[in-house]
Amino acid sequence: FNSLGPHPGYDAHASHWCAADADADPTATAEEAAAARAASAALVRSLLPAARLAELRENGFVVVDGAFFATETTRPPAAAAKDKEEQHEQLAKHLARAAARTGQAAQGVRTDRVAFLSRAEARGCGLQGEYDLLLAVAAHLNDHAPDVVEPSPFEPVPPGTAARPLTNPRHVQAAEYGPGDFYATHSDNGLSPRPSGSSSSSSSSSSS
Repeated sequence: FNSLGPHPGYDAHASHWCAADADADPTATAEEAAAARAASAALVRSLLPAARLAELRENGFVVVDGAFFATETTRPPAAAAKDKEEQHEQLAKHLARAAARTGQAAQGVRTDRVAFLSRAEARGCGLQGEYDLLLAVAAHLNDHAPDVVEPSPFEPVPPGTAARPLTNPRHVQAAEYGPGDFYATHSDNGLSPRPSGSSSSSSSSSSS
């Protein structure tokens, strides 16, 4: 369903929040980025302990509940409520600017409306904690790759490696579902027929 080859992603163990590029979060200082990474890594470890990783390896998927951040604020209740309202409005604007639909309804895949958010955009919507958590998952799974990732004849596309195959995107997907909308389990990515050791790497990326 995807006419373009998947992007190989970025190193899941590196931070780009303070980098001088369009996808960075210029509102985050180095200290804030380090604290956010540590908090996200701790939450991921609690959500995906060894028993859940074993379940992931056995079943190929795992359901994670309770992965929500409680936003701390020193703002008065009325001001905090106004902040939250403005963040919801900002997210609605991103979704309204997105393509009307994903174009996959006819195939029975999904009917939701989506928007792709950088870290700075996620922060503007009050979703920076969720952004950080999603990107921390790939690093955690890479740390346990031998216990989670099954051997494959395909080589990951750099910056992924056989030891750390999962990479991260720079944008996370926010989806909006209306009455009757659905999402069916599927994968947009395919695998190249070229096995390890061939002259070209697989076109499939293990982005989270």
